[in-house]
Amino acid sequence: MAWSMKTIKKDKPHTTKAGIRLIIGRNSTDFSYKLENPRKDPQKTGDYVLQIWNKRVLNAYERYTTLRTCVLIRSNDLTSFSLFEEDTRQFVPNAYRWELNKNDNLVGIDIETGKKTFTWQPSGSQFSIHTHIPKNAFKFKIKEPPQLDKEETLRQINFSDEWVEIL
Repeated sequence: MAWSMKTIKKDKPHTTKAGIRLIIGRNSTDFSYKLENPRKDPQKTGDYVLQIWNKRVLNAYERYTTLRTCVLIRSNDLTSFSLFEEDTRQFVPNAYRWELNKNDNLVGIDIETGKKTFTWQPSGSQFSIHTHIPKNAFKFKIKEPPQLDKEETLRQINFSDEWVEIL
């Protein structure tokens, strides 16, 4: 079994209803397919992006019987969290329509549902998968610990000035 761990920040990780975007990796169509102008034919480029992803997943499945992606959503103050995992899977390229968005990036739209499922940025080949936080995500909070007294803490660990040499 193998896991990939992704972390993202959200203001309210327990109540957010919006989807999340997981940066998965760099899928270079230029390197893999010698595609010089990825914006010329968004559908062809998007299919190539998914083929690169699918090949990586296939390579991982050759070594592991189960692949999971774990996602930790953390609040900005690092006290609230949601955690879930999902199967890492391949995608059928012809199930998605690819188009350019206002930022000149490619977005993959699920043909059946009409939902945006992928974003690919030609400038850095960054590939992202859009997903939703499931209702059964594990949600938890941690209490901020009290601030430690610096001098007391140093005394408790028997700190010595000899531990550090200032150059």
